[in-house]
Amino acid sequence: MCPGQEQEDRLREVNLSTQRLRVLPLTVLSNSTLESLDLDRNKLRRITGISKLCNLKSLILSKNEFVDFPSEIQSLVCLERLELNQNQIRIIPEGVFSHLSRLKHLRLNNNRLCALPRPVLQLARLQEFHVQNNALRQLPRELFQGQSLKMFKASGNPLREPPTEVCAGGIQQIRNYFDQLQHGLGQEDKRVKTMFLGASLAGKSTICRSLKQGQSKLVPKEERTVGIEISEFQMEDFTFLFWDFAGQLEYYMTHHVFITPQALVILVVNLHMYQTNDKIFKELVGFWINNLSMRVPNSVVLPVGTHVDCCQEQEVAEKTCDIMARITAMLAERKSTLAHFIDNLEGSEEPKFYVDQWERVFPLPHRLKNSSGCASVSYVLPLFQILNLVAVNCTDHRDIRKLKAIILKHVKNEELFPEVVRVLPPVYRQVEAAIVDIAQSEEMAEHVSKLSQCEHLASLDRELLQDILRYLHRIGLVVWYEEIKHLENTVFLQPTFLITMFKVSVGIRTISVEPKFCSFAGLLSLPSHLSFSSHAAPGAAPTRPAAREHFCGDTDWRTCHHQRQGQLGVDLQVKGNAVPPGCACLGEAPALFGREVGCL
Repeated sequence: MCPGQEQEDRLREVNLSTQRLRVLPLTVLSNSTLESLDLDRNKLRRITGISKLCNLKSLILSKNEFVDFPSEIQSLVCLERLELNQNQIRIIPEGVFSHLSRLKHLRLNNNRLCALPRPVLQLARLQEFHVQNNALRQLPRELFQGQSLKMFKASGNPLREPPTEVCAGGIQQIRNYFDQLQHGLGQEDKRVKTMFLGASLAGKSTICRSLKQGQSKLVPKEERTVGIEISEFQMEDFTFLFWDFAGQLEYYMTHHVFITPQALVILVVNLHMYQTNDKIFKELVGFWINNLSMRVPNSVVLPVGTHVDCCQEQEVAEKTCDIMARITAMLAERKSTLAHFIDNLEGSEEPKFYVDQWERVFPLPHRLKNSSGCASVSYVLPLFQILNLVAVNCTDHRDIRKLKAIILKHVKNEELFPEVVRVLPPVYRQVEAAIVDIAQSEEMAEHVSKLSQCEHLASLDRELLQDILRYLHRIGLVVWYEEIKHLENTVFLQPTFLITMFKVSVGIRTISVEPKFCSFAGLLSLPSHLSFSSHAAPGAAPTRPAAREHFCGDTDWRTCHHQRQGQLGVDLQVKGNAVPPGCACLGEAPALFGREVGCL
């Protein structure tokens, strides 16, 4: 390239990222031929004079300190790319985008936007639009009516319409959602997945059953939970799906497999057993808080202290204060660590690394900085909420009613549970009802596609079914590990089936399973047949490694069965294209629809 050409390119493209600029340099504003300006990672709050750059096609203003949208941008009529992500913008003036008809790429993610201005919907050339990690509750239908938009990302918003699960499927799924709404009125759905965690004998099952029955319901020791017990409970117009987790040590490793975002976690602590020292706190409280903050950082945790009838009143108060003080100290330490991590990211010389790491770990970066640019504890980890501990006497129905009222109050708080209310097309409920019927029926459907033969479900296609399954997975009705390659084609209709397999994996010898019968059929012809009787016991030592390998490694299943004194021994071996016992697969794998697992 000749020197003259290089000089011309330098005049057209200017990179001033990471220069800590607070105002635009006059040398830049005087360059009327400028076409690309990169101002990433500066200290800008205004861009006075930028309207002079009438030929500008690309403007990058990400990771600055904008609170107000820079309205001068509306003068840049040649603009094709605009990046204003990772600022603190709340509102966009209505008239700005009506002048930017050439815009193709727009990044507004990681701000504080509550709504999108109408003119954005009229950008006929827009191909790529990023609005993830804002405060959007609703996406306008008009945005998806044209065909120019090829990429749209909206994760990390408290969306009600369409729900987050639909947006995760991409543009076509969003269009399908709005198409379905046209065929029937949207229905508000208010459901909360509620998980009871805590050490063994803390009182999880007692609280769970007492809440459902509205009165004290003590659970005998011989009836305590083994694995997971799942039940449904109505409280006013909210439906709670209760997941009561076993507290035995051998099940701890499995809990994170079932915890989903935006869940209410009730952490049960036996105050009679609790002592104000580090060791007991870590065992009864700290372990669970650490696990949740790492695995599901956007969950809401309600600590509940039990066995207060075995403690003095002052003892309850002292232990409650000690627990909350230690939790606060834990979170403060983690916030300090994250703030240090942010500083390291800001010092990175590699922009792509910086952006990827920042957006992956901190979806809303301004939470970690206050307006002066200093680290601010109040902005760190707002999605991981620890509520005040509630102490209850499980034998007193008045305490149960009090706890019930507290739970309902928190669930109604939109800041804590912004996505608890979703607007769903009628087909969602229809598919859910059909799946529940199949899960409870003795009849085996060969394939999830059989749902399309049900009344009102004739138009059901794979993409729409995937959207619905994402939603049902989020609320806890089914389990679908869409992001795990070897499980992406398997839907667990009864999540307790997974615990059955984990029992094998961790070495519990006898497994109680409801009677069920299923056979392989469908897309692939397999001669294998599997039947369950009322009890199944792992047949041999290799069973457990095989089960572990399936959930942790690169394996498939083959099953064989034989009768042993009225029980069924199940030997699980890694071989060929087969599916887990009682399982079915989505799409191209063997099609089986059992009471435990379904297929697409």
